Amino acid sequence: MFTTSFGFPFPFTNHPGELAFNFTILHDLEQLVQQLTRVPDRLGDTANILHLFFTSNRSGDAVTLSSPLGFSYHNTIFVSCSIPPQDPSRLRCLWRFASASLESLRMYYADFSWNDFCFRVIDPSLCTKRITEVILSGMKAYISHSFLNLNLLNLGLTQPVTVQYMIERLPTEGT
Repeated sequence: MFTTSFGFPFPFTNHPGELAFNFTILHDLEQLVQQLTRVPDRLGDTANILHLFFTSNRSGDAVTLSSPLGFSYHNTIFVSCSIPPQDPSRLRCLWRFASASLESLRMYYADFSWNDFCFRVIDPSLCTKRITEVILSGMKAYISHSFLNLNLLNLGLTQPVTVQYMIERLPTEGT
């Protein structure tokens, strides 16, 4: 995801936006979000597409936009795709976004050398893998998380009991 006025007809596409645009053309990628996602919140602001979700196979993907949550000036975006999980038996990560160090995470992403690590490769799959690695490394460093074994759901327990079982075993802060 690039936070920039991407593509055209927007007259103020910046240099990172141009690089992203060229990358999508070079690798035959299509932008999933076609509607405006940023709601103007100040006099003189214009609505534009700030959130980019690219795909090489549009047929199995769906995008839905809803109104902003809370005081956000960005529409809520739901993206679903037909890619099955690679390993359904592995542990799932539960992220505790409420305890995230968002300013540190922003600084981590802003200071990261994206061009050198991610965008100087020719293979789009490797580029995607590297972007994912960077995003996850930032999340792991600045957002509290724990892992959940989904096999617990197959113990024959009812759903509420299973959820209570999992909650009781979540690590608490400081452990």
